[in-house]
Order: sequence, then structure tokens, then C-alpha cells
Amino acid sequence: MTNYAVLDKANRHAMDIVTAEIRQAQKVLSYSSNSAATSLTIQNGAGANVTYSFDSTKQRFTRNDGNSTVLLTNCNLVAFGLYYKPPISNSWDWYNVYLGTNWQQEVKIIQLTWKTSMNICPTAQVNSEDVQTASIVIRKQQ
Repeated sequence: MTNYAVLDKANRHAMDIVTAEIRQAQKVLSYSSNSAATSLTIQNGAGANVTYSFDSTKQRFTRNDGNSTVLLTNCNLVAFGLYYKPPISNSWDWYNVYLGTNWQQEVKIIQLTWKTSMNICPTAQVNSEDVQTASIVIRKQQ
């Protein structure tokens, strides 16, 4: 249970940082994903460009605004989903953003999922795992 508590504390702290910053973002600047790395760059509420990136080989999720900060270690998965909501709609439906021309202006909701783990016992391959997911609405978007 202690391992789960330690994982949960680190995950909640990282989620609080990411959620607060994305919620106040002015716009999404770029997104990329492949088998080894995933990244999302936003212009935050203060006007600074911030990149959140995941390196699967190092199992790290980082935040970089000119200074790199490791938010999570032992990270097995990070996935971003980019969605928009139709401007004139009485529903709560979301739609996947098509990464074509001017897709950055359409992104209104970012879904973030990650999975972290830690070894319980150094001699046995037994892991504690924690999955976090959030759907974050960009509120300050221009």
C-alpha cells in the first residue's frame, strides 16, 4: 500500500502542474507522437512556450520552458488526445482534431493519460502501477 501511496502522490503533483498550465494556455503550438516519444507544446497563460514531452527509452515525462523539469520517472506511457467542440452546439460532444491546416486553432480539449510503475521488491519483478487520466478544457484560448 505504501508504494501505491508514493506513486499516487507523485502522479497527483504532476497532474496538478500540467492541468493548471494547460487550462490557462493561450494556444496549442505543436504536437508530435511516434513509438519512442510524444510531445505537446503550448503557449501558457504568461505567454511562454512550454513543451511537455515523454521519452519512452528513459521512461520520463518532462516539462521544458527553457529549463527542463522531470515531472515523472518510471513512466511507461503518455498519450495526448486533441479534441474540439463545435462552436454552435448544445451538446457536450467532442471530436478528434484533424492535424491538417490550422489545426492548432481548433484544439479546445486535451485528454492526457499516463501510466507509471515502481518495483515493490528488488529481487522479484512485482510492480505497483498507477494510471492517471484527465480531460482538460483550455479556458484562456484566444
